Amino acid sequence: MRKLLLATTLLAWAVSPSLADTATGVFSSDHCTGGCGTAPFASISVTEGTNSLAFTISMLNGNTIINTGFPVSFGFNLVGDPTVAFSGLTSGFSAVGTTAGSYQVDGFGNFEYGVLWNTQGGGFGSAGPLQFTITAAGLSLASLAEFSTGPGSEHPIMALDIFSGTTMNTGPVDLSVGLVPTTQSVPGPIAGAGLPGLLACLGLIGLGRFRRWRSVA
Repeated sequence: MRKLLLATTLLAWAVSPSLADTATGVFSSDHCTGGCGTAPFASISVTEGTNSLAFTISMLNGNTIINTGFPVSFGFNLVGDPTVAFSGLTSGFSAVGTTAGSYQVDGFGNFEYGVLWNTQGGGFGSAGPLQFTITAAGLSLASLAEFSTGPGSEHPIMALDIFSGTTMNTGPVDLSVGLVPTTQSVPGPIAGAGLPGLLACLGLIGLGRFRRWRSVA
């Protein structure tokens, strides 16, 4: 019974898919006119897939994502300036360019990519969450500019145009201290998956039985 349980456990490990790598962060630097209240203002989660990155931005403290005239409501950068395809974009937002551009956000410099809330004006924001996926060859979490360098970069890696639910002020806030990995991939199987993995597991068990028989003899 113990050997069967071991085989079942090893088989499950052998065929289980890898968990997606995810990184999270918060928008905490306040560049709003008059201040946007207590940080953090929003949180972000980015999940790596096969040549893809899935973004989810959740607003905090009653804040909303707005369009106050900047070319992007949410701006970000990618290493290598790939051509990307957007999919699954939350209704009410538009992708701003599929190739690297130069989209200025006051106080934070220029960003290469972004999405824009379609309704202009501080009183017409989106409570979110803002979700979308970008796809390009070789895309990974490491593609996010300054992802591995943390604070002290030339400009923030991401910026968000918001309306504060606490102060009623508007302006951009940023994620300038980098993203933190929260989930690491499960190691791949050592002897394949499916039936080959099961045979490998049973082979290990059989080898153990043979060695014990030899020692008794």
